[in-house]
Parts: sequence; structure tokens; C-alpha cells
Amino acid sequence: MMGDKLEDFIRSNREEFDFSEPGEGHLKRFEAKRSLVERKAPINWRNLLKVAAVIVFVLGSGILLVHDNSTQSYASEGLDLRDLSPELAEVETFYEDQIENATEELAPIKKLDQRGFNKDLAQQLTLLEEEYNELKLEMRDNYGDERLINAMIKNYQLRLQIIEQYLNQIKLNTP
Repeated sequence: MMGDKLEDFIRSNREEFDFSEPGEGHLKRFEAKRSLVERKAPINWRNLLKVAAVIVFVLGSGILLVHDNSTQSYASEGLDLRDLSPELAEVETFYEDQIENATEELAPIKKLDQRGFNKDLAQQLTLLEEEYNELKLEMRDNYGDERLINAMIKNYQLRLQIIEQYLNQIKLNTP
């Protein structure tokens, strides 16, 4: 239907189509538009895809290398509480500070140790530190396991408790 109307219009106005000339300056405008089209080089999609593939490969390799290096460091060390969340990092820092302060308080008293408490304390702390390192390795394999988190915190609490008990024993036994 639409084609019939168009065809009828063209037939009835045939003379105007045959004798009409384009407006003045038409040729210059046409040449200008054509030269713009000719200047634009066609996009070579093949080359573009090659470049994109190289970029993806380089970025992927870089990410894998970074991930591999971080995994290797965790593989040998395991995960601390600070590696799990900012809140647990605060807990870990708190207990480490408390243990360090208690140990500093203990330093002058250790010289007065006549009953061999130093050796016993060192053995207990070494055992707890070894246990903590084992928990860190387990945490690497069981990321975020609540039982392991609680065991790590309990380990810090036990270390602090042992040092405080040792301090109290030394203070009671010194004149």
C-alpha cells in the first residue's frame, strides 16, 4: 500500500524529478562530506581484538603473580587474627600489648628468680606460641572458622594469664 502511494507520487511528479537541479553549493557540500568520510580510516577489528587480548593477558598474569606471592607468604605463615577483620586486628593488638607490658614488668624480676620459674615460664610460653602457629596454619585452610578464632584468642588469654601468675608468684616469694 505504502509502495503504491510512493510510486503514484513519483509518476505524477516525474517532470520535477527530471528537471530539478540541486541547490547552489550542493557539490561543494557533497565533496566536503565525502572527504570527511574518506579521511576516517576504517577500524581494523582484528588488530583491535589482538591488542585487547594482549592487555587481558598481561593484566591476568600480573594478578596471578600477585595472588601467588600473597598465597605463598600465607602458606608458610598462616593467617593471624589481623588478617581476618579490623575488629580481630584490634583484639590481637590488645593482647599483644598486654603480653608485652607484662613481660616488660617481668624483666627486672627475672633476675631475682631463685626457684627456676624463668625456665618453666619460657617452656609454657613456647608451647603456647607453637600452638598459636598451628592455629594460624589451620586458619589458612579454614578461613574465618569461629572455633579457630576463639582458640587463637584463648591462646593469647592463656599467655597473659601465665605471665601474670608468674609475676604474682615471684612477688610473693621475694622479701
